[in-house]
Amino acid sequence: MGVEDIIRWKWTTDAAYSARSAYLAFFQGTIHFEGAKPIWKTWAPQKLKFFMWLAVRQRIWTSDRRRHRGLTSDATCRLCDQEEETADHLLCTCSFTRQVWHTLLSVLGIQNSPSPAGLNFLEWWLLLRQGLSKEHKKGLDTAVMLVSWMTWKECNARLFNGTQQSLSQLVQGILEEGSNWIRAGASKLAGVG
Repeated sequence: MGVEDIIRWKWTTDAAYSARSAYLAFFQGTIHFEGAKPIWKTWAPQKLKFFMWLAVRQRIWTSDRRRHRGLTSDATCRLCDQEEETADHLLCTCSFTRQVWHTLLSVLGIQNSPSPAGLNFLEWWLLLRQGLSKEHKKGLDTAVMLVSWMTWKECNARLFNGTQQSLSQLVQGILEEGSNWIRAGASKLAGVG
């Protein structure tokens, strides 16, 4: 009795509290995820950031997931009708999607893009970013989100609505949506190339 309590902050060596040490303590035990920064630090609507988070973690609803859950018996890709539709296939290795990427990366001025063969979507995306300036990376990241989202929507339209756009129609739709994004504030998207 009569002895004052002593408060010791266990997250610093000198036992002194600071806002910085509290912030760092908040992240103790978290797992670093290499694709997090390009997803969450770019300009894109929040729902697309969430979509990309799910996509790189193989959690978007593709035919392989629907088949695994017993919702369909056919896991064939709706875009190419050649291979099993996984998130990686749909967003980067599908022959239809590769044509979309080739066309749009040319429009953006990105030449000699790496082949997605043997890579998953996140690995290909991170490889595509190498050698670009910080500003160009933000623009490319925004473009990757836009193209991935529109490709996924096209796949779903084919599956659920029975509608089908040609390659040129999809590319035109992506370019129009990109123009809308630029007008809405995605200024880095305009300066990718």
